[in-house]
Amino acid sequence: MGYQVLEHIDNGQDAICFAEKEQIDLILMDIMLEGDLDGIQTAEKIHLIANIPIIFLTAYSDERFLKRAQVTDPFGYVLKLFEELNNSRRGLIFSARTR
Repeated sequence: MGYQVLEHIDNGQDAICFAEKEQIDLILMDIMLEGDLDGIQTAEKIHLIANIPIIFLTAYSDERFLKRAQVTDPFGYVLKLFEELNNSRRGLIFSARTR
């Protein structure tokens, strides 16, 4: 696919600093991160400094997390789930806007 992983970062503040310094095409962001900022807060801050598409990676399909994440205008979601999702949630979770 032509993509290279630039860095694996486990906390929000380091991710923000990295996004400020590097040319990034796409971020895979776990919602649960180490440190004071979660992935959603980190994505909000990154969007203030750069227009980088973010795909959330999460084990949480809970509406509370999804609604919070939706505010960041994510490119999409990848769920770490092993159970079948019901149809009403599938549309919300796997919808990604086209750019």
